[in-house]
Amino acid sequence: MNHKNRLPRITRTHLWALALVPLSLSACSLSDGAAPQGEGEGEDGGATEGEGEGNTNIGFGGAGDFGFVRSELDDNQVPAASDIDDIGFFAEHHTTLPPADCGDRVCPHAMLGAMANLVDGSDCTLLQVGLNSPLVIDPADRPPLTLALAVDVSGSMSADDRIGFVRQGLVRLSNELDDDDQLAIVLYSNAATLALPLTPVGGHRNEIIDIANALVADGATDIFDGLDSAFAEVVGAFDVARQHRVILLSDGVATAGNTDPGAIRSMAATWVSEGVPLTTVGVGSDFDLALMRGLAEDGDGNFYFLDDTSAVDEVFTQEVSTFLMPVAFDVTLDVDLGADWTIRNVYGVRDFVVDDGGNGGHVTLNAVYLAGRTSDDDTFEGEGRRGGGSALLLEVMPTTLDASDISQVGEVRVAFSAPGSSEPTIMATSSNYPLGSTTLPARGFFSDRIVEKSFVMLNLVVGMRAAATAFHAGQADEAASVLDGLVLAAADYEDSANDGDGDADILADIALLEQFRDVVIAQGGTPDADTSDDPWPAD
Repeated sequence: MNHKNRLPRITRTHLWALALVPLSLSACSLSDGAAPQGEGEGEDGGATEGEGEGNTNIGFGGAGDFGFVRSELDDNQVPAASDIDDIGFFAEHHTTLPPADCGDRVCPHAMLGAMANLVDGSDCTLLQVGLNSPLVIDPADRPPLTLALAVDVSGSMSADDRIGFVRQGLVRLSNELDDDDQLAIVLYSNAATLALPLTPVGGHRNEIIDIANALVADGATDIFDGLDSAFAEVVGAFDVARQHRVILLSDGVATAGNTDPGAIRSMAATWVSEGVPLTTVGVGSDFDLALMRGLAEDGDGNFYFLDDTSAVDEVFTQEVSTFLMPVAFDVTLDVDLGADWTIRNVYGVRDFVVDDGGNGGHVTLNAVYLAGRTSDDDTFEGEGRRGGGSALLLEVMPTTLDASDISQVGEVRVAFSAPGSSEPTIMATSSNYPLGSTTLPARGFFSDRIVEKSFVMLNLVVGMRAAATAFHAGQADEAASVLDGLVLAAADYEDSANDGDGDADILADIALLEQFRDVVIAQGGTPDADTSDDPWPAD
Protein backbone atom coordinates (compact mmCIF):
# COMPACT_ATOMS: atom_id res chain seq x y z
CA MET A 1 0.00 0.00 0.00
CA ASN A 2 2.78 2.41 -0.90
CA HIS A 3 1.55 5.98 -1.38
CA LYS A 4 4.82 7.55 -2.49
CA ASN A 5 4.53 7.41 -6.28
CA ARG A 6 2.15 10.31 -6.86
CA LEU A 7 1.72 11.84 -10.32
CA PRO A 8 0.34 15.32 -11.08
CA ARG A 9 -3.35 15.42 -10.20
CA ILE A 10 -4.58 16.98 -13.45
CA THR A 11 -2.81 14.49 -15.71
CA ARG A 12 -4.11 11.45 -13.85
CA THR A 13 -7.24 9.66 -15.01
CA HIS A 14 -8.92 9.88 -11.59
CA LEU A 15 -9.54 6.17 -11.85
CA TRP A 16 -8.71 3.33 -9.51
CA ALA A 17 -8.07 -0.12 -10.88
CA LEU A 18 -7.50 -2.55 -8.02
CA ALA A 19 -5.35 -5.18 -9.64
CA LEU A 20 -7.31 -8.27 -8.71
CA VAL A 21 -10.82 -6.86 -8.54
CA PRO A 22 -12.89 -7.06 -11.75
CA LEU A 23 -14.37 -3.58 -11.23
CA SER A 24 -13.23 -0.10 -12.19
CA LEU A 25 -13.23 2.45 -9.40
CA SER A 26 -12.90 6.20 -9.61
CA ALA A 27 -10.32 7.96 -7.49
CA CYS A 28 -12.66 8.55 -4.53
CA SER A 29 -15.54 6.23 -5.26
CA LEU A 30 -17.00 3.06 -6.73
CA SER A 31 -17.76 3.85 -10.35
CA ASP A 32 -21.33 2.66 -9.98
CA GLY A 33 -21.49 4.35 -6.56
CA ALA A 34 -25.02 4.37 -5.34
CA ALA A 35 -25.88 8.02 -5.06
CA PRO A 36 -27.20 8.80 -1.57
CA GLN A 37 -30.17 10.78 0.00
CA GLY A 38 -31.85 12.66 2.82
CA GLU A 39 -35.00 14.53 3.66
CA GLY A 40 -37.42 15.49 6.46
CA GLU A 41 -40.70 17.24 7.23
CA GLY A 42 -42.53 19.25 9.85
CA GLU A 43 -44.88 22.18 10.21
CA ASP A 44 -43.64 25.11 12.28
CA GLY A 45 -41.18 26.09 14.96
CA GLY A 46 -38.66 23.71 16.46
CA ALA A 47 -35.33 25.53 16.68
CA THR A 48 -34.81 28.92 18.24
CA GLU A 49 -32.00 31.32 18.97
CA GLY A 50 -30.17 30.68 22.20
CA GLU A 51 -28.64 33.37 24.41
CA GLY A 52 -25.57 33.28 22.16
CA GLU A 53 -25.13 32.15 18.62
CA GLY A 54 -24.86 28.41 18.17
CA ASN A 55 -22.94 26.42 15.58
CA THR A 56 -25.02 23.30 15.04
CA ASN A 57 -24.73 21.09 12.00
CA ILE A 58 -27.81 20.43 9.90
CA GLY A 59 -28.79 16.89 8.93
CA PHE A 60 -30.24 15.89 5.57
CA GLY A 61 -31.99 12.71 6.81
CA GLY A 62 -31.66 9.22 5.37
CA ALA A 63 -29.81 6.42 7.12
CA GLY A 64 -29.11 7.43 10.70
CA ASP A 65 -26.49 4.88 11.68
CA PHE A 66 -24.09 2.17 10.56
CA GLY A 67 -25.28 -0.45 13.01
CA PHE A 68 -26.31 -3.06 10.46
CA VAL A 69 -22.72 -3.45 9.20
CA ARG A 70 -21.47 -3.72 12.77
CA SER A 71 -24.01 -6.46 13.46
CA GLU A 72 -22.82 -8.43 10.43
CA LEU A 73 -19.22 -8.18 11.61
CA ASP A 74 -20.28 -9.23 15.11
CA ASP A 75 -21.70 -12.36 13.46
CA ASN A 76 -18.34 -12.90 11.67
CA GLN A 77 -19.91 -12.09 8.30
CA VAL A 78 -18.27 -9.91 5.65
CA PRO A 79 -20.91 -7.37 4.61
CA ALA A 80 -21.86 -6.89 0.98
CA ALA A 81 -20.64 -3.65 -0.57
CA SER A 82 -24.28 -2.56 -0.90
CA ASP A 83 -24.70 -2.80 2.89
CA ILE A 84 -21.94 -0.24 3.45
CA ASP A 85 -24.04 2.91 3.29
CA ASP A 86 -22.24 6.23 3.05
CA ILE A 87 -25.15 8.20 4.54
CA GLY A 88 -25.28 6.00 7.62
CA PHE A 89 -21.50 6.11 8.01
CA PHE A 90 -21.30 9.90 7.69
CA ALA A 91 -24.20 10.35 10.14
CA GLU A 92 -22.05 8.78 12.85
CA HIS A 93 -19.38 11.47 12.46
CA HIS A 94 -19.43 15.03 13.69
CA THR A 95 -17.46 17.53 11.61
CA THR A 96 -17.22 21.03 13.05
CA LEU A 97 -17.98 23.43 10.22
CA PRO A 98 -16.81 27.06 10.09
CA PRO A 99 -18.84 29.52 12.21
CA ALA A 100 -22.52 29.89 11.27
CA ASP A 101 -22.15 33.63 10.81
CA CYS A 102 -23.97 34.13 7.49
CA GLY A 103 -26.71 36.16 9.17
CA ASP A 104 -29.54 33.66 8.67
CA ARG A 105 -30.80 30.36 10.10
CA VAL A 106 -29.10 28.18 7.44
CA CYS A 107 -25.47 28.81 6.43
CA PRO A 108 -23.82 26.99 3.51
CA HIS A 109 -20.11 26.12 3.36
CA ALA A 110 -18.04 24.89 0.40
CA MET A 111 -14.59 23.50 1.12
CA LEU A 112 -12.05 21.68 -1.01
CA GLY A 113 -9.64 18.81 -0.33
CA ALA A 114 -7.30 16.99 -2.68
CA MET A 115 -4.71 14.31 -1.93
CA ALA A 116 -3.74 10.77 -2.88
CA ASN A 117 -6.52 8.43 -1.83
CA LEU A 118 -5.91 6.06 1.05
CA VAL A 119 -6.38 2.82 -0.90
CA ASP A 120 -4.06 2.86 -3.89
CA GLY A 121 -2.59 6.36 -3.95
CA SER A 122 -4.49 7.71 -6.96
CA ASP A 123 -5.45 11.37 -6.68
CA CYS A 124 -8.79 12.26 -5.12
CA THR A 125 -10.41 15.71 -5.22
CA LEU A 126 -13.31 16.37 -2.86
CA LEU A 127 -15.75 19.29 -2.64
CA GLN A 128 -17.46 19.26 0.75
CA VAL A 129 -20.82 21.02 1.05
CA GLY A 130 -22.03 21.56 4.60
CA LEU A 131 -24.94 23.34 6.23
CA ASN A 132 -25.04 24.63 9.79
CA SER A 133 -27.09 27.04 11.83
CA PRO A 134 -26.67 29.62 14.60
CA LEU A 135 -29.90 28.27 16.09
CA VAL A 136 -30.01 25.94 19.05
CA ILE A 137 -32.58 23.29 19.89
CA ASP A 138 -35.21 24.40 22.35
CA PRO A 139 -37.64 21.50 22.95
CA ALA A 140 -40.04 23.84 24.72
CA ASP A 141 -40.68 25.69 21.48
CA ARG A 142 -41.51 22.82 19.16
CA PRO A 143 -45.11 22.45 17.99
CA PRO A 144 -47.15 19.53 19.34
CA LEU A 145 -46.67 16.23 17.57
CA THR A 146 -49.13 13.76 16.11
CA LEU A 147 -47.31 10.42 15.95
CA ALA A 148 -48.29 6.86 15.06
CA LEU A 149 -46.12 3.80 15.68
CA ALA A 150 -46.46 0.69 13.53
CA VAL A 151 -44.91 -2.07 15.66
CA ASP A 152 -43.95 -5.52 14.38
CA VAL A 153 -45.12 -8.21 16.83
CA SER A 154 -44.60 -11.19 14.54
CA GLY A 155 -43.20 -14.43 15.90
CA SER A 156 -39.62 -13.65 14.90
CA MET A 157 -39.63 -10.70 17.31
CA SER A 158 -39.16 -13.20 20.14
CA ALA A 159 -35.62 -13.97 18.93
CA ASP A 160 -32.70 -12.24 20.69
CA ASP A 161 -35.13 -10.29 22.87
CA ARG A 162 -36.09 -8.03 19.95
CA ILE A 163 -39.52 -7.54 21.47
CA GLY A 164 -37.72 -6.41 24.63
CA PHE A 165 -35.91 -3.70 22.67
CA VAL A 166 -39.26 -2.46 21.37
CA ARG A 167 -40.84 -2.51 24.84
CA GLN A 168 -37.97 -0.44 26.15
CA GLY A 169 -38.21 1.92 23.19
CA LEU A 170 -41.91 2.56 23.71
CA VAL A 171 -41.36 3.33 27.38
CA ARG A 172 -38.51 5.70 26.48
CA LEU A 173 -40.65 7.38 23.85
CA SER A 174 -43.56 7.90 26.23
CA ASN A 175 -41.20 9.76 28.56
CA GLU A 176 -39.80 11.92 25.75
CA LEU A 177 -43.15 13.06 24.36
CA ASP A 178 -44.92 16.15 25.71
CA ASP A 179 -48.35 16.06 27.32
CA ASP A 180 -50.01 17.72 24.32
CA ASP A 181 -48.44 15.32 21.83
CA GLN A 182 -50.75 12.65 20.40
CA LEU A 183 -49.77 9.01 19.99
CA ALA A 184 -51.34 6.04 18.22
CA ILE A 185 -49.96 2.49 18.39
CA VAL A 186 -50.65 -0.06 15.65
CA LEU A 187 -49.50 -3.64 16.22
CA TYR A 188 -49.11 -5.90 13.19
CA SER A 189 -48.41 -9.57 12.63
CA ASN A 190 -50.89 -11.59 10.53
CA ALA A 191 -52.86 -8.34 10.25
CA ALA A 192 -52.90 -4.91 11.87
CA THR A 193 -54.58 -4.11 15.20
CA LEU A 194 -55.11 -0.62 16.60
CA ALA A 195 -53.83 -1.05 20.16
CA LEU A 196 -54.06 2.66 20.98
CA PRO A 197 -56.19 5.06 18.93
CA LEU A 198 -54.71 8.53 18.56
CA THR A 199 -54.61 9.77 22.16
CA PRO A 200 -53.06 12.74 24.02
CA VAL A 201 -49.93 11.55 25.84
CA GLY A 202 -50.70 13.60 28.93
CA GLY A 203 -52.66 11.48 31.37
CA HIS A 204 -52.14 8.29 29.34
CA ARG A 205 -48.47 7.42 29.88
CA ASN A 206 -49.34 4.49 32.10
CA GLU A 207 -51.63 3.14 29.39
CA ILE A 208 -48.81 3.43 26.85
CA ILE A 209 -46.41 1.64 29.17
CA ASP A 210 -48.99 -1.09 29.82
CA ILE A 211 -49.33 -1.66 26.07
CA ALA A 212 -45.54 -1.84 25.76
CA ASN A 213 -45.17 -4.33 28.58
CA ALA A 214 -47.96 -6.52 27.19
CA LEU A 215 -46.42 -6.97 23.74
CA VAL A 216 -46.34 -10.62 22.64
CA ALA A 217 -44.56 -11.92 19.56
CA ASP A 218 -46.59 -14.28 17.37
CA GLY A 219 -47.64 -14.79 13.75
CA ALA A 220 -46.49 -13.52 10.34
CA THR A 221 -45.49 -10.00 9.18
CA ASP A 222 -48.02 -7.83 7.38
CA ILE A 223 -45.96 -4.65 6.95
CA PHE A 224 -48.38 -3.23 4.38
CA ASP A 225 -51.42 -3.34 6.64
CA GLY A 226 -49.52 -2.13 9.71
CA LEU A 227 -47.98 0.85 7.95
CA ASP A 228 -51.16 1.73 6.09
CA SER A 229 -53.15 1.72 9.34
CA ALA A 230 -50.61 3.93 11.11
CA PHE A 231 -50.67 6.50 8.32
CA ALA A 232 -54.46 6.52 8.32
CA GLU A 233 -54.49 7.44 12.03
CA VAL A 234 -52.22 10.45 11.51
CA VAL A 235 -53.65 11.74 8.23
CA GLY A 236 -57.18 11.42 9.61
CA ALA A 237 -56.28 13.91 12.35
CA PHE A 238 -54.05 16.21 10.29
CA ASP A 239 -53.74 19.69 11.79
CA VAL A 240 -51.55 22.41 10.24
CA ALA A 241 -50.66 23.63 13.74
CA ARG A 242 -48.98 20.33 14.59
CA GLN A 243 -46.08 18.21 13.38
CA HIS A 244 -46.86 14.75 12.04
CA ARG A 245 -44.86 11.55 11.72
CA VAL A 246 -45.14 7.75 11.44
CA ILE A 247 -42.47 5.41 12.81
CA LEU A 248 -42.30 1.85 11.48
CA LEU A 249 -40.50 -0.84 13.50
CA SER A 250 -39.80 -4.24 11.95
CA ASP A 251 -37.40 -7.16 12.33
CA GLY A 252 -38.20 -9.06 9.15
CA VAL A 253 -39.51 -9.20 5.63
CA ALA A 254 -43.16 -8.97 4.66
CA THR A 255 -44.72 -12.46 4.82
CA ALA A 256 -48.45 -11.68 5.02
CA GLY A 257 -50.88 -9.45 3.16
CA ASN A 258 -49.37 -7.53 0.26
CA THR A 259 -45.70 -8.58 0.41
CA ASP A 260 -44.48 -6.71 -2.69
CA PRO A 261 -41.81 -4.18 -1.56
CA GLY A 262 -42.69 -1.92 -4.49
CA ALA A 263 -46.35 -1.86 -3.50
CA ILE A 264 -45.43 -1.11 0.14
CA ARG A 265 -43.22 1.80 -0.91
CA SER A 266 -45.86 3.12 -3.31
CA MET A 267 -48.54 3.01 -0.61
CA ALA A 268 -46.27 4.81 1.86
CA ALA A 269 -45.29 7.45 -0.72
CA THR A 270 -48.96 8.26 -1.29
CA TRP A 271 -49.46 8.91 2.41
CA VAL A 272 -46.19 10.87 2.70
CA SER A 273 -47.43 13.19 -0.06
CA GLU A 274 -50.17 14.21 2.39
CA GLY A 275 -47.46 15.82 4.57
CA VAL A 276 -46.63 12.97 6.96
CA PRO A 277 -42.95 11.90 7.10
CA LEU A 278 -41.91 8.31 7.80
CA THR A 279 -39.01 7.11 9.94
CA THR A 280 -38.11 3.40 9.99
CA VAL A 281 -36.35 1.33 12.65
CA GLY A 282 -34.88 -2.08 11.88
CA VAL A 283 -34.61 -4.57 14.74
CA GLY A 284 -32.28 -7.58 14.72
CA SER A 285 -30.37 -8.57 11.59
CA ASP A 286 -32.98 -10.29 9.41
CA PHE A 287 -35.16 -7.37 8.31
CA ASP A 288 -35.49 -6.18 4.72
CA LEU A 289 -32.70 -3.59 4.71
CA ALA A 290 -33.45 -2.25 1.24
CA LEU A 291 -37.15 -1.81 2.04
CA MET A 292 -36.60 -0.12 5.40
CA ARG A 293 -33.97 2.25 4.01
CA GLY A 294 -36.07 2.97 0.94
CA LEU A 295 -39.21 3.71 2.96
CA ALA A 296 -37.32 6.23 5.11
CA GLU A 297 -35.68 7.87 2.12
CA ASP A 298 -38.98 8.08 0.22
CA GLY A 299 -40.65 9.30 3.38
CA ASP A 300 -38.55 12.35 4.27
CA GLY A 301 -37.36 10.56 7.38
CA ASN A 302 -34.48 8.63 8.94
CA PHE A 303 -33.58 4.95 9.06
CA TYR A 304 -32.18 3.47 12.29
CA PHE A 305 -31.00 0.07 13.42
CA LEU A 306 -31.59 -1.27 16.93
CA ASP A 307 -28.79 -3.71 17.71
CA ASP A 308 -28.50 -3.32 21.48
CA THR A 309 -29.82 -1.48 24.52
CA SER A 310 -27.69 1.61 23.93
CA ALA A 311 -29.18 1.95 20.44
CA VAL A 312 -32.68 1.93 21.96
CA ASP A 313 -31.67 4.76 24.27
CA GLU A 314 -30.20 6.81 21.43
CA VAL A 315 -32.99 6.44 18.92
CA PHE A 316 -35.85 6.99 21.35
CA THR A 317 -34.30 9.79 23.40
CA GLN A 318 -31.57 11.79 21.70
CA GLU A 319 -32.58 11.26 18.08
CA VAL A 320 -36.33 11.53 18.52
CA SER A 321 -35.84 14.93 20.13
CA THR A 322 -33.82 16.22 17.16
CA PHE A 323 -35.61 14.79 14.12
CA LEU A 324 -38.86 16.31 15.35
CA MET A 325 -37.46 19.86 15.17
CA PRO A 326 -37.20 21.26 11.63
CA VAL A 327 -34.99 24.30 11.12
CA ALA A 328 -36.03 25.03 7.51
CA PHE A 329 -38.45 23.82 4.83
CA ASP A 330 -38.40 23.53 1.03
CA VAL A 331 -34.62 23.42 0.96
CA THR A 332 -32.89 23.38 -2.43
CA LEU A 333 -29.12 22.95 -2.55
CA ASP A 334 -27.50 23.92 -5.88
CA VAL A 335 -23.89 23.33 -6.87
CA ASP A 336 -22.53 25.15 -9.93
CA LEU A 337 -18.98 24.18 -10.82
CA GLY A 338 -16.53 26.30 -12.74
CA ALA A 339 -16.38 25.63 -16.46
CA ASP A 340 -13.31 23.43 -16.06
CA TRP A 341 -14.64 21.10 -13.36
CA THR A 342 -17.10 18.20 -13.43
CA ILE A 343 -18.86 16.03 -10.85
CA ARG A 344 -17.79 12.39 -10.91
CA ASN A 345 -19.68 11.03 -7.92
CA VAL A 346 -21.94 12.12 -5.07
CA TYR A 347 -21.94 10.90 -1.47
CA GLY A 348 -23.97 11.71 1.62
CA VAL A 349 -27.37 12.56 0.17
CA ARG A 350 -29.56 10.52 -2.13
CA ASP A 351 -31.50 11.97 -5.06
CA PHE A 352 -28.81 14.53 -5.89
CA VAL A 353 -29.40 15.27 -9.58
CA VAL A 354 -26.24 15.86 -11.62
CA ASP A 355 -26.77 18.23 -14.55
CA ASP A 356 -26.08 17.12 -18.11
CA GLY A 357 -22.36 17.36 -18.64
CA GLY A 358 -21.67 17.01 -14.92
CA ASN A 359 -20.97 20.71 -14.42
CA GLY A 360 -23.30 21.03 -11.44
CA GLY A 361 -26.34 19.58 -9.77
CA HIS A 362 -28.97 20.02 -7.10
CA VAL A 363 -31.01 18.28 -4.43
CA THR A 364 -34.35 19.29 -2.91
CA LEU A 365 -35.27 18.44 0.67
CA ASN A 366 -38.71 18.95 2.15
CA ALA A 367 -37.18 19.91 5.49
CA VAL A 368 -33.87 19.80 7.35
CA TYR A 369 -33.14 19.32 11.05
CA LEU A 370 -30.45 20.28 13.52
CA ALA A 371 -28.02 17.48 14.31
CA GLY A 372 -28.01 16.02 17.81
CA ARG A 373 -24.25 16.06 18.36
CA THR A 374 -22.05 19.14 18.65
CA SER A 375 -18.49 17.70 18.82
CA ASP A 376 -16.53 14.57 17.92
CA ASP A 377 -16.35 13.38 21.54
CA ASP A 378 -19.95 13.88 22.66
CA THR A 379 -20.87 10.31 21.82
CA PHE A 380 -23.93 8.85 23.48
CA GLU A 381 -23.47 6.71 26.58
CA GLY A 382 -22.71 3.18 25.41
CA GLU A 383 -20.47 4.37 22.55
CA GLY A 384 -23.29 5.22 20.15
CA ARG A 385 -22.46 7.86 17.54
CA ARG A 386 -25.80 8.65 15.95
CA GLY A 387 -26.73 12.27 15.40
CA GLY A 388 -23.54 13.69 13.89
CA GLY A 389 -25.36 15.40 11.07
CA SER A 390 -24.90 15.03 7.34
CA ALA A 391 -22.09 15.51 4.87
CA LEU A 392 -22.56 16.09 1.15
CA LEU A 393 -19.27 15.12 -0.47
CA LEU A 394 -18.80 15.56 -4.21
CA GLU A 395 -15.93 13.91 -6.02
CA VAL A 396 -14.96 16.50 -8.63
CA MET A 397 -12.49 16.39 -11.52
CA PRO A 398 -10.71 19.11 -13.50
CA THR A 399 -11.18 18.93 -17.23
CA THR A 400 -8.26 21.15 -18.22
CA LEU A 401 -4.50 21.23 -17.71
CA ASP A 402 -4.46 25.02 -17.42
CA ALA A 403 -4.05 25.93 -13.76
CA SER A 404 -5.28 29.47 -14.40
CA ASP A 405 -8.66 28.11 -15.52
CA ILE A 406 -9.29 25.75 -12.60
CA SER A 407 -8.95 28.22 -9.72
CA GLN A 408 -12.73 28.70 -9.45
CA VAL A 409 -14.06 25.29 -8.46
CA GLY A 410 -17.67 26.26 -7.91
CA GLU A 411 -20.45 28.04 -6.10
CA VAL A 412 -22.94 26.53 -3.64
CA ARG A 413 -26.36 28.11 -3.13
CA VAL A 414 -29.04 27.09 -0.66
CA ALA A 415 -32.64 28.31 -0.87
CA PHE A 416 -35.03 27.64 2.02
CA SER A 417 -38.08 28.86 3.87
CA ALA A 418 -38.11 29.47 7.59
CA PRO A 419 -40.88 27.77 9.60
CA GLY A 420 -43.98 29.92 9.43
CA SER A 421 -42.80 31.78 6.34
CA SER A 422 -43.44 31.22 2.65
CA GLU A 423 -40.74 33.68 1.55
CA PRO A 424 -37.61 31.85 0.38
CA THR A 425 -34.13 32.90 1.48
CA ILE A 426 -31.07 32.31 -0.71
CA MET A 427 -27.52 32.04 0.67
CA ALA A 428 -24.37 31.37 -1.35
CA THR A 429 -20.69 30.53 -0.90
CA SER A 430 -17.86 29.48 -3.21
CA SER A 431 -14.69 27.38 -3.19
CA ASN A 432 -11.39 28.05 -4.92
CA TYR A 433 -8.30 26.04 -5.81
CA PRO A 434 -5.53 28.63 -5.36
CA LEU A 435 -2.46 26.55 -6.20
CA GLY A 436 -0.54 27.91 -9.16
CA SER A 437 0.40 24.46 -10.39
CA THR A 438 -1.40 21.43 -11.74
CA THR A 439 0.81 19.19 -9.63
CA LEU A 440 -0.69 18.24 -6.28
CA PRO A 441 1.76 18.56 -3.37
CA ALA A 442 2.62 15.32 -1.58
CA ARG A 443 0.83 16.59 1.52
CA GLY A 444 -2.24 17.41 -0.52
CA PHE A 445 -4.31 20.58 -0.49
CA PHE A 446 -7.07 21.30 2.03
CA SER A 447 -8.84 24.65 2.06
CA ASP A 448 -9.62 24.06 5.73
CA ARG A 449 -8.42 21.52 8.27
CA ILE A 450 -12.08 20.57 8.64
CA VAL A 451 -12.01 18.92 5.22
CA GLU A 452 -9.29 16.49 6.27
CA LYS A 453 -11.72 14.51 8.44
CA SER A 454 -14.27 14.42 5.62
CA PHE A 455 -11.56 13.21 3.24
CA VAL A 456 -10.76 10.38 5.67
CA MET A 457 -14.45 9.51 6.11
CA LEU A 458 -14.98 9.29 2.36
CA ASN A 459 -11.89 7.15 1.82
CA LEU A 460 -12.85 4.81 4.66
CA VAL A 461 -16.35 4.12 3.35
CA VAL A 462 -15.08 3.69 -0.22
CA GLY A 463 -12.24 1.47 1.01
CA MET A 464 -14.63 -0.72 2.98
CA ARG A 465 -16.78 -1.14 -0.11
CA ALA A 466 -13.69 -2.03 -2.14
CA ALA A 467 -12.67 -4.61 0.48
CA ALA A 468 -16.15 -6.13 0.55
CA THR A 469 -16.21 -6.29 -3.26
CA ALA A 470 -12.79 -7.97 -3.34
CA PHE A 471 -13.73 -10.50 -0.66
CA HIS A 472 -16.96 -11.56 -2.33
CA ALA A 473 -15.09 -11.82 -5.64
CA GLY A 474 -12.85 -14.45 -4.04
CA GLN A 475 -9.90 -12.13 -3.33
CA ALA A 476 -9.70 -12.23 0.46
CA ASP A 477 -6.00 -11.28 0.50
CA GLU A 478 -6.73 -8.08 -1.41
CA ALA A 479 -9.61 -7.30 0.97
CA ALA A 480 -7.39 -7.78 4.01
CA SER A 481 -4.67 -5.59 2.48
CA VAL A 482 -7.09 -2.74 1.74
CA LEU A 483 -8.44 -2.82 5.30
CA ASP A 484 -4.97 -3.02 6.82
CA GLY A 485 -3.91 0.06 4.87
CA LEU A 486 -7.02 1.94 5.97
CA VAL A 487 -6.30 1.13 9.63
CA LEU A 488 -2.79 2.58 9.31
CA ALA A 489 -3.96 5.71 7.47
CA ALA A 490 -6.82 6.39 9.90
CA ALA A 491 -4.52 5.91 12.90
CA ASP A 492 -1.92 8.26 11.41
CA TYR A 493 -4.57 10.91 10.78
CA GLU A 494 -6.11 10.49 14.23
CA ASP A 495 -2.77 11.14 15.95
CA SER A 496 -2.67 14.68 14.56
CA ALA A 497 -6.39 15.49 14.44
CA ASN A 498 -7.77 18.42 16.42
CA ASP A 499 -4.31 19.86 17.06
CA GLY A 500 -3.05 16.60 18.46
CA ASP A 501 -6.01 15.90 20.75
CA GLY A 502 -7.25 13.11 18.47
CA ASP A 503 -10.76 12.37 17.26
CA ALA A 504 -13.20 10.03 18.99
CA ASP A 505 -15.10 9.26 15.78
CA ILE A 506 -11.98 8.14 13.94
CA LEU A 507 -10.87 6.06 16.93
CA ALA A 508 -14.19 4.23 16.69
CA ASP A 509 -13.65 3.85 12.94
CA ILE A 510 -10.26 2.26 13.55
CA ALA A 511 -11.84 -0.30 15.88
CA LEU A 512 -14.47 -1.04 13.21
CA LEU A 513 -11.83 -1.43 10.47
CA GLU A 514 -9.74 -3.73 12.67
CA GLN A 515 -12.79 -5.88 13.32
CA PHE A 516 -13.58 -5.94 9.59
CA ARG A 517 -9.98 -6.94 8.79
CA ASP A 518 -9.97 -9.64 11.47
CA VAL A 519 -13.20 -11.15 10.09
CA VAL A 520 -11.62 -11.26 6.62
CA ILE A 521 -8.40 -12.79 7.99
CA ALA A 522 -10.41 -15.42 9.89
CA GLN A 523 -11.90 -16.41 6.53
CA GLY A 524 -8.55 -16.83 4.80
CA GLY A 525 -7.38 -13.34 3.93
CA THR A 526 -3.72 -12.40 4.43
CA PRO A 527 -2.80 -8.71 4.24
CA ASP A 528 0.17 -7.59 2.14
CA ALA A 529 3.09 -6.66 4.38
CA ASP A 530 4.07 -3.73 2.10
CA THR A 531 2.72 -0.63 3.86
CA SER A 532 3.43 3.07 3.55
CA ASP A 533 5.84 4.73 5.94
CA ASP A 534 3.59 7.82 5.92
CA PRO A 535 -0.04 6.66 5.67
CA TRP A 536 -1.44 10.18 6.30
CA PRO A 537 0.98 12.57 4.58
CA ALA A 538 -1.02 15.72 5.35
CA ASP A 539 0.17 15.87 8.97
